[in-house]
Amino acid sequence: MRDFLKNSMEQIYNDFIEELDNMDCCCELKNLRFDSANIPNYSNRIIQQLYLLRYFPAYLFEYFDVYSDLIKKHSLEDYNVLSIGSGCGIDYYGLHFALDRNNESICYTGVDKINWSYRFDLENDEYYFINEDISNWDKLDWDGYNILIFPKSIGEFTEKDFKKLLDMLRRSKFKHEDIYIISSIRELNDDIDTRRLVKIINVLEKKHKYKCLDDKTTYTHYIENVGIRKFFDDFIYPDEILSEILQILNHCNKYKENGYNSCEHDCESLLNKWPILKTGHIKYQIKKLSK
Repeated sequence: MRDFLKNSMEQIYNDFIEELDNMDCCCELKNLRFDSANIPNYSNRIIQQLYLLRYFPAYLFEYFDVYSDLIKKHSLEDYNVLSIGSGCGIDYYGLHFALDRNNESICYTGVDKINWSYRFDLENDEYYFINEDISNWDKLDWDGYNILIFPKSIGEFTEKDFKKLLDMLRRSKFKHEDIYIISSIRELNDDIDTRRLVKIINVLEKKHKYKCLDDKTTYTHYIENVGIRKFFDDFIYPDEILSEILQILNHCNKYKENGYNSCEHDCESLLNKWPILKTGHIKYQIKKLSK
């Protein structure tokens, strides 16, 4: 996992710097923020790159933690995963490495309306990506999913689209006696995310006769906000990339032309931001439902 992380980050970083150096002004990168319910423009490739440079390593280890928890507590023969709002599939990489020493098979389908770059199948013939808005589906494309995961995505649907998603789940079919619903909770919007998961569970209980075996609102988190490497030895954020990410403004031509002064008051705070290196962001829910 350490080699995969290092190689992926180097590729993303090199592409990012190449695009960054061709920009006159870096202000559009300030869109990568989540306060006041802001949703970044993920269709912009350089926004994707900066997002991954800030969050990819931490989220990889969060999903590794999620699936390690699932594997420890539950015995599954197959992992038939539907990732709703999958992005580039970081949750898939976490599952792959959590199962690295086991023989269980992974059939993974990621669905996202944005065609993300930096997706790697890790030599799995049953890795699929569907570039569509799942809220427009009439029903799920397959009844064999036994894991539905929302990787930081459950709260990013508009109210209208989330209602459409619930209706789609009502019309869908599920053949497994046991299914698992997983949600990785956004740090600034945990109330919205937990409430929405309850609504999804309620649909599965009322329409499909499942029973949730866990408390619907509780979630797993780390009590201490400490360095991720305290718990995961393979977590290393490359120093040379970190130093550049913390001074993105130095690549802004407008900033340099202005005598190394920001053109707006929030340039430094929104551009020269630290990536996630601590456990405080890790919040997730795993709910088992049985017929």
